[in-house]
Amino acid sequence: METFTLWDESDSSCDAAMDWIDVTDPGQGVYGFSVSNSTGACMYEDFYSTSTMDEEGNPLTTTGPWGMEWALVDVEPVKLLSIYLENTEMFPGEYAELYSYDPTMSTLYLKDTTGSKCLGTPDWKDAANP
Repeated sequence: METFTLWDESDSSCDAAMDWIDVTDPGQGVYGFSVSNSTGACMYEDFYSTSTMDEEGNPLTTTGPWGMEWALVDVEPVKLLSIYLENTEMFPGEYAELYSYDPTMSTLYLKDTTGSKCLGTPDWKDAANP
């Protein structure tokens, strides 16, 4: 079974095994994906994801946990902003990373050395020019 990596904006990384309609003819497309947390980097419990496909049988979207619909992309997301924060006085050696994949910087993530992640919406002084 062919396995892909499924990333989301929270930096969660899950294994997605394709469930082919006909394993001998991938051109027919897939029913969906079996998504698992075999690496320990996926924030979701194991689930089965159904997919929509284009006319050539390529998956376009897939349902995620709790019924959310995800668009499938060919590239790993790139962090467009990454700032490391450290309070050396009170917590030496510990840091937090503030980052975003969003070119409008309307969604930011904060991750610390414990692995805790937070999602935030910034309140920019000038939202048109963050």
